[in-house]
Amino acid sequence: RQFVEDENLTSEMLFNCDETGLNFRLLPRKTLATAVEKNVAGTKLSKEHVTHNVCANAAGTCKIPLQMTGKSQHPRYFCNGQPDLIPVEYTGQKSTWMTTVIFVKWFHETVVPK
Repeated sequence: RQFVEDENLTSEMLFNCDETGLNFRLLPRKTLATAVEKNVAGTKLSKEHVTHNVCANAAGTCKIPLQMTGKSQHPRYFCNGQPDLIPVEYTGQKSTWMTTVIFVKWFHETVVPK
């Protein structure tokens, strides 16, 4: 807080960026069963995962476009293999994790020009 006051920063100048994961095909771990159904057949958990990077300023006036990292270079599951058609910055990587290389590229190509 002292740094913000010393530098005369406004809420339009302060940004927060965070990443979060989404398991988009994961079914619930628990389910309700009736008295007749003692055992419910088990299923294998889906590991389909994407990572989102969200960034905005403290005032809420500048919202940077969402960055998404998925497993496939050309995902068919939401855009028929054409990631340019969705309103997010998409990057494909086998582990679906946000790496320093992906973050720096996204920062210099998307955040800095805004």
